[in-house]
Amino acid sequence: MYRSHTHLNECARIPLFSSLKKNQLAQLADAAFERTCTDGIAIYRHEAPLTSVCAVIEGSLEKYIDIGDITVSVGSIQRHSVWGLEALTQPGIRFQHSIRSGIDGARLLEWPVRDFMRLCANDSDMRARILVALSSQQERVIRSLEESLALALAIQPIVNSPDLSLQDKYEMLLAFTAEVCRASCACIAHFEPHQNLIRIEAAQGYRDMTRGSRLSLRGDTLLSRMYTASSALYISPATYERQYAMARYSRQHMALVPLRLNDDDTGALVMADDAHPMGSDVVALMQVAAMGIRLVSLASHEERSKAYTEYVSRVYIGLL
Repeated sequence: MYRSHTHLNECARIPLFSSLKKNQLAQLADAAFERTCTDGIAIYRHEAPLTSVCAVIEGSLEKYIDIGDITVSVGSIQRHSVWGLEALTQPGIRFQHSIRSGIDGARLLEWPVRDFMRLCANDSDMRARILVALSSQQERVIRSLEESLALALAIQPIVNSPDLSLQDKYEMLLAFTAEVCRASCACIAHFEPHQNLIRIEAAQGYRDMTRGSRLSLRGDTLLSRMYTASSALYISPATYERQYAMARYSRQHMALVPLRLNDDDTGALVMADDAHPMGSDVVALMQVAAMGIRLVSLASHEERSKAYTEYVSRVYIGLL
């Protein structure tokens, strides 16, 4: 970690600081430390005292909870987002989740909480502007939670319907989630690592990709990355790489969420659009839909396992 006095432009790009005056941005920039983290470096441990405010200027951070030996992702902090400002309104706050750098690492601007609070205490206008922006951000988070709950209730009849086939459920869940997320393109992909394949279970909005399409898992540029990392990916024009264009489902605005069965990554839910951003609120909605898809897949898996067990029993009895 080292002190830098050249971060004025980075601070100006952060939406939470967009209403600050130039001299206020300069004060923030002068007080910031820069920190570079490789993949998986711990930034914060749950229940620890909050010691710093972080702004992501490259890469991303992942929020997670450890449940026994299992690590559960509970969200991400994307580029130009800020974490830890709750200390301004809730001194001594301790979070239930932990934070680590994402799969591509992260470059951060950090301010010790005491230094940040001192800046705000010395400039009441700066404090007021930041608190107004923070309040608006928290309102968006609450709206996102409400939308997630509404989506969970809406997809429940699809998941529980005894009259719909597995394929019908996939397609209905995909279409409904795409509409809620305002995504023009969407697909459900299934990984078959032993055959080096990605099989498309359902697709919407793609001209050259439909149900049954097969892609190479090893040669893929995005889904294979998510399969390896086991975490959600958010792609924006700022993070879009030329190699991603090789994937038929690729767009400059994308969000990819892993689908899991028995704690193994078995596929992915993909939302994409040519113009509409797929932000962290969209990822939160997709994770709700992913849970519904997992329940559908799990029920189907149990039915297939039961049918196979009955078949083996009949064959065994026949041999006797």
